[in-house]
Amino acid sequence: MTPIWIMVVVAVLAILQTIYYNRFGLRKVSYTRRFSRERVFEGEKVELVEVLANDKPVPVPWVRVESRISGDLQFRRQENMGLSMDRFHKSLFYLGGFSKITRRHEITGAISTARSPPSWRGTSSAWPTTGRTCRGTRGSLSTPPS
Repeated sequence: MTPIWIMVVVAVLAILQTIYYNRFGLRKVSYTRRFSRERVFEGEKVELVEVLANDKPVPVPWVRVESRISGDLQFRRQENMGLSMDRFHKSLFYLGGFSKITRRHEITGAISTARSPPSWRGTSSAWPTTGRTCRGTRGSLSTPPS
């Protein structure tokens, strides 16, 4: 009887964890992105700064951020940026409690351009899934379906 109870307890804990992260996983999690300058012209270098922060004591074990990057912007290290054919850059993070991740990318303008930061989308869950979208100030965050 003991192995059955252990499996039941583990299954109940997994279900409770999934419910918790679906409801509260992205609360107090923020994502901001900015360029170091407002305008970039052909051949000029600019820095793209991304900040992902968790302002709560509970860690978020799975945060996936997808960024749509304009083809007019060339990253210094293009080969390890994880850019797909449709110019989406995808990143996966673990955010501990009260933690902050800052990433800086050096970018060169390929044509004369002045743009706001590219659109973004993030996912947070106990399990890697896709789901509903919650609107943010610049883009959206996705959480798994309930």
